Amino acid sequence: METISRHLEELAAFHQVAFQKSFTRAAEDLATSKALLSKQVKRLESLLKTQLFVRTTRSLKLTNEGEELYRYSQKILNLSDEASRRIRDLGEDSDTPVRISMPVSLGEVFAPSFLEENSKRLKGVRFEFDLSNEKRDFMKEQVDFALRADDDHDPDLVARYLGRMRDAVCSSPNLKNSIGTLQDPAELTALPCITHSREPAWNIWTFTSQKQDHRIQVRGPISTNQYGAVLSLCLAGHGIARLPAYFVREPLKQKKLVEYFSDYLIATHPVYLVYPKREYTSRRHREVKDAILDWFKNRSKDFVR
Repeated sequence: METISRHLEELAAFHQVAFQKSFTRAAEDLATSKALLSKQVKRLESLLKTQLFVRTTRSLKLTNEGEELYRYSQKILNLSDEASRRIRDLGEDSDTPVRISMPVSLGEVFAPSFLEENSKRLKGVRFEFDLSNEKRDFMKEQVDFALRADDDHDPDLVARYLGRMRDAVCSSPNLKNSIGTLQDPAELTALPCITHSREPAWNIWTFTSQKQDHRIQVRGPISTNQYGAVLSLCLAGHGIARLPAYFVREPLKQKKLVEYFSDYLIATHPVYLVYPKREYTSRRHREVKDAILDWFKNRSKDFVR
């Protein structure tokens, strides 16, 4: 009897289609054609003598048999990936870089600081820092660790809570001179704030004191979706901005920005260190993981537990 073990390529094709719920997106991920993926899935269905997908012009759903196979395909492909990692890391002098994925703004601060602090501790380890606000696929893109700013995690991944980003509300000194001293967060409703263009919920700024929470709906003539752009606009005096504390620490220190309401706690996204569950972990990966955890432990001013 022919078994699925000889058809791992077809299984990988099925898995990506099931994961994306789309032949088109799966083909883009695998850099192949929809026609080839369709043939591979049909060969798998023929081998297993069962239908794996229910396809219509508008939707693609797994059958019960497809759902069952998807659970197994995840384990099989994870094991295959783990085998390649283990062989790669058998030599502790492996020249393969440790790949860490993270949001752009966090990476711009984390990468140089982390390397400076760990130059001796992680001597000889090569790193590749992948700065992107997109979630990377650990298996397909050979990611070792990811820093992620949300609570949504795949159950096959380990997610270590690092804290919540502490934010700072800032403006240029010139803008502060024109609007004066602010006493109450509610005053922001009448002032020009730099808002987020993609996430309306992020334009409700929460200020926490010992007595109560203040939820302030801010508005302004300028919006954008990148922290780097917000910082540039804020430095140029175009509005009041809410930015991660780690991102504005230097401009504040250099007096290029001034901070408002520093006596309030302003915290936003949770941050996690995420990595695949592994039966085997090389010494190199353990040391990198511990160094990342220590970096966040030493930054209680920027990340609130």
